[in-house]
Amino acid sequence: MNTVSAEARPGTEAAEARRLMIDVALNHSGLVVGTVVAVALVPFMIDRLGAERYGLWLAAIVLATTLRGMDFGLGSVIAREVAAAEGVAARAEVAPLVSAAGLALLGLALASALVMLALAASAPSWLALPPGLGQQALPVFALVALASVAEQLVAFLTAILTGLRRFGALNLVAVALAVVRAAAIVVALLLGASLTSVAIAFAASSLAVAAATAWLVHARAEGFLVPHLASRAALAAHLPFGLAMFAGFLGATLVWQALPLMSVALLGTGALVAVHLGQRIPLVLTSLQGRVSAVVFPAASGEPAAGDGTGARTALVTGTRLVLHLTIPATVVGLVGTEQILLAWLGSADPTVAAVFRLTLLAVLADACGAVAATVLWARGAARPVLAATLAAAAIMVTGCAGLLPVYGASAGALLLALVHVGGSPWFWTQACRALGLRPFDGMRRAVGGLIVPTLACALVTGGALLAPWTEGLLRLATAAALGPAAYLAVLLWRGATDEERALARSLSDALSRALGFARDAR
Repeated sequence: MNTVSAEARPGTEAAEARRLMIDVALNHSGLVVGTVVAVALVPFMIDRLGAERYGLWLAAIVLATTLRGMDFGLGSVIAREVAAAEGVAARAEVAPLVSAAGLALLGLALASALVMLALAASAPSWLALPPGLGQQALPVFALVALASVAEQLVAFLTAILTGLRRFGALNLVAVALAVVRAAAIVVALLLGASLTSVAIAFAASSLAVAAATAWLVHARAEGFLVPHLASRAALAAHLPFGLAMFAGFLGATLVWQALPLMSVALLGTGALVAVHLGQRIPLVLTSLQGRVSAVVFPAASGEPAAGDGTGARTALVTGTRLVLHLTIPATVVGLVGTEQILLAWLGSADPTVAAVFRLTLLAVLADACGAVAATVLWARGAARPVLAATLAAAAIMVTGCAGLLPVYGASAGALLLALVHVGGSPWFWTQACRALGLRPFDGMRRAVGGLIVPTLACALVTGGALLAPWTEGLLRLATAAALGPAAYLAVLLWRGATDEERALARSLSDALSRALGFARDAR
């Protein structure tokens, strides 16, 4: 039975729902390629560089990534204001803000580079590098800092693409950055280059991609890139919102990282390892949710707060539904096959690791019900209540872990993490629905309608595959991981999918058939 009928909604809302689905699919392409490239590159670099030189490289990359994340919410400000600017006049008003924010981001990138250079001078001591390797710290840090400046430029440009909802172009840039840099590193290592030469290849490829991105965005910026119109006053007017978003980002990060931080502080490195291993796989799902939220943010921002809320309501309901489609099958497979997953990955299934694994999965699933709602609230300018709730959740996690971990161990902290999200997601959902004039229960019924039966089918098929006598070990786990989500998708399309979801499935099926036909004809 079709739970959400397209005929029951305006045609524009159905079109917006289809666009959101397509944008989400496009926005995951860069994540998939980037993840595969990064995972494949690590063992190759360790083998060619050795553990100590790779450690120096990793330290420079982690430091650059951390400093680059201190953007004070300017990227979100750019995306939000670009998305809301419709028409030539509105774009002309936003252009000075975009230019000023871009210059501010460039200034932050240069300041981060100076910090890296300052830390590079003492890197041999705080990284405990051997004498021969310590001499390479300064050039490696300097070149990684240069690459970070280029990547900050890319981040500024892609914020404009996000606001314009050009997710195809945005992920083309992400794929190019991952592939070109990896290729440069691989070629350098195959030629027997030193770590400094690898850093040169890394920086040069980053600058090349940044230049190509600037050309691409300049052709598609639609009047937003006018450097001489930079306005500090316009930036100052929007800076409080950016700082609120940045504080919210830090608070949300602390919610997820409080458990490992408090574990190492109160219980030692052994507990940290157990928490890290238990959360490593489940937290990958938060990256998938973040990709959906990145699509929802400009969609909800693009409609003025004084509008009727139709576009934002569609973003809320359809975005939450898409997050659940990504999260539910993976969560079910993880919960049913926890021991098998840990055995295949680690060779053992420690009880504490298994408990943290399961409880973190539940936390991720609970968060999936409210993550898009929080994003919609941010996009609509409701910064104060979202920030207050996020910081309250962070405070609960820190104080709760401080009291629970010494007595009950890491598993209690993971349970608290799940409870925080079980309590927080309904609050975000209710606040978002009220802001958009939507009854919370009606909105949730539209978002989760038709998902119970596919979820049960996924659980039954996954459990059956894990008990099948004709497979064993990794093959059994891979079979369950493939058949469970396949059952979810099949039952969803048979009973529960929206008209937009069915239309998208037909389009993908037709595209795949044409591709296979083309390949067959070419052969």
